Amino acid sequence: MTLQTFIFSYKPQHRLARHASFWAVLCLLKLYSDLYGDSFSDVFAPGSFKQSFSSLICFLPLYVFVAYSFICILVPRYLQKRRYAAFILAAFVVVLCNFIAGIFLSLLHFKILDWHMTGTDISLAPIRTSIYQGVILAFMTTGGLVTAIKITKSWYLQQIENTKLARLKSEKEIKLFKAHIQPGFLCQSLYILRNKISCCEDDAPEMLLQLSELLSHLLYDADTELIPLSLELKMVKLFVDIKKFNKQRNLQPTISAHDDETKKYISPLVLFSYLQTALNNAEKDINKNNELVIVLTIENEKLLCGLQGFKPVVEFPIFNLAKKSEPIEMSVSRVFA
Repeated sequence: MTLQTFIFSYKPQHRLARHASFWAVLCLLKLYSDLYGDSFSDVFAPGSFKQSFSSLICFLPLYVFVAYSFICILVPRYLQKRRYAAFILAAFVVVLCNFIAGIFLSLLHFKILDWHMTGTDISLAPIRTSIYQGVILAFMTTGGLVTAIKITKSWYLQQIENTKLARLKSEKEIKLFKAHIQPGFLCQSLYILRNKISCCEDDAPEMLLQLSELLSHLLYDADTELIPLSLELKMVKLFVDIKKFNKQRNLQPTISAHDDETKKYISPLVLFSYLQTALNNAEKDINKNNELVIVLTIENEKLLCGLQGFKPVVEFPIFNLAKKSEPIEMSVSRVFA
């Protein structure tokens, strides 16, 4: 059994071992705290051990009642659901029950130890003991401890779940990008390639190789959360080169990229998808000017993407670059022609 399994597993045997360990440690601490005397040697006297064991047996039910009241009712039903008024009311009921039960258990404890009290101690001693054992130690200390453990554990599990959901979201977004990219671009490219092969054009083999390399990247190299920026730029350049094979369109794009893309990472297919959308829009709106230059510039941890020779002004992204272990964020900025 690993430590993580012992702490977070919901299997009955693991939960039983976890709770048994908690109560074993708590009982040992209570036994030790109740060992006292006038001198060090009195700690090991039989009477001291008898008093300590008697206190443990009599007041342990108060600790158990408070602990499982917080674990099973107060924390999950009220505190974690932000029902604070109900939580305070329920906590008051628990502490009141603990106080009343503590009075009777105190009398039992005094009877086991055969303590005879006179005067006001007859009525005040059980109340003082009940406040100390039932309210301060059981309710405040033990209740606060189990609440802190419960909330910390729930928070940690929630963080793990959020991380899994974020990773799943990233994977789904990549799949959506692939589904968006492949049909239109692939059908158009295959149609152009078929015509080139049918007409025995000289550039058909070159287009076939470039298209194969690009599709290989789309299918196999873009499955991770982050990829090297150099690999993404290579894919973008292939995409632009394949676009040039379509001579029926007026648009002839070129790309100008910064050379310093080492040790930079970006979310796969994000830049590719935006460029595909931008070029498709440019093909529809292009008039006399068929020159379109895509300028990619790296400034510190940002990748700036601009279009030169295309109007009107287009909303275009600025991508934040990161190291491989850091998440990717994106903000939108206006880029002027």
